[in-house]
Amino acid sequence: MIGASVVIEGTTVGAITDIDGNFRIEGVAPGTYTLSASYVSGKTRTILDVPVVARQEAVIHIELSDADLQLQNVVVIAQRRLGTEMAVLNTVRKSLPVVNGISSQQISKTQDTDAAEVLRRIPGITIVDDHFIVVRGLAQRYNGVWLNNATTPSSETDSRAFSFDVLPSSLIDNMMVYKSPSPELPADFTGGFVKVLMKNIPEGNHFSIYYQAGFNTNASFRKFELTEGTAGDYFGFGAKARMLPDNTPANLRDVTAQEAAEFTRKVNTGWKVKNFTAIPEQKLNMMYQRTFTIGDIKIGNISTINYSTGYDYYEKITNNFVSYDMKNDQSNYRFSYDDIQYKNTTKLGAMFNWSLMKGQNKYEFRNFLTSGDHLHFPNGKEQIIIRKNISVNGSLFIPPGLLIPGS
Repeated sequence: MIGASVVIEGTTVGAITDIDGNFRIEGVAPGTYTLSASYVSGKTRTILDVPVVARQEAVIHIELSDADLQLQNVVVIAQRRLGTEMAVLNTVRKSLPVVNGISSQQISKTQDTDAAEVLRRIPGITIVDDHFIVVRGLAQRYNGVWLNNATTPSSETDSRAFSFDVLPSSLIDNMMVYKSPSPELPADFTGGFVKVLMKNIPEGNHFSIYYQAGFNTNASFRKFELTEGTAGDYFGFGAKARMLPDNTPANLRDVTAQEAAEFTRKVNTGWKVKNFTAIPEQKLNMMYQRTFTIGDIKIGNISTINYSTGYDYYEKITNNFVSYDMKNDQSNYRFSYDDIQYKNTTKLGAMFNWSLMKGQNKYEFRNFLTSGDHLHFPNGKEQIIIRKNISVNGSLFIPPGLLIPGS
């Protein structure tokens, strides 16, 4: 037998058999010894009273027999990883409804910064206004969205729609888009159903900083005009300073002309315009992952901060018509003018997830916070629209949009 172990009992002196099954132990003092021979899948044999005489070799022949081994079941317990390409492929392959998906492993190979950009890569999906999805030609109101297996409320006040640009791509574990109904899915969608899982259990200790600067040929280094804001605008919290005053009438037609005029004076203040040069788009992401153990408890943490700001510029023609002139076969304009719009969008997102595993039990604490300001300033008779989105602990709260007619 090759590789059998022969040891003098009570000592660490021994040898391993060679390719022919021979072994040799040298430097043994004269005396009587007990040898122990063992081999994998063989019975250990003990040879008693082996004499060793000075300046003579003691030759021993040892025969080993097979051991009757009864192997027990081996159970391997591990955490299923859902963010790999293989995990997504297996889900698609075993799924009865039609489904497409993308994993965090695939996302890490791209330059996508939010969920809307990630969804562009899935067949049959179109992104509208960089926020909303259209699945197989059906608008956002016909699509359903789950975030961490919980229904997401609408991010719009007047329609059913979820804004995917509030989810940073670095936080996504996987995204699955179902295009046909199934008993385990809600029945309130006809276009597509999107399931988004965010990262929660880290694979190891890791810290990364990601910075990206983008050049918008339509806006970067262009002369811009925006209202004077506050310091909170740089972090997505500036809309609070532009909220409607207290005791705002629900409808100006329900109050007297004098009261409506007084309200108008309150809101039409502080609209000074500042002129500056728009800087390129800025995006920053910091992620920290850590795992450690306390006794038999394994604890994991994923913390991340995602920040982005950018500018955009639009030129458009705005027309408003009255009744059609049938006699002259032409449209009568109420007004018609060229409009220039300046837009600044700032988004700030953070996640602080904890996971605790003890034995076969797992406890998770998932949370997600996003804040964003979208400021449009039209250089014309258009309207000024200021919107702020806030999402806390997976629930999206949208304060009513501020819609003020231009003066």
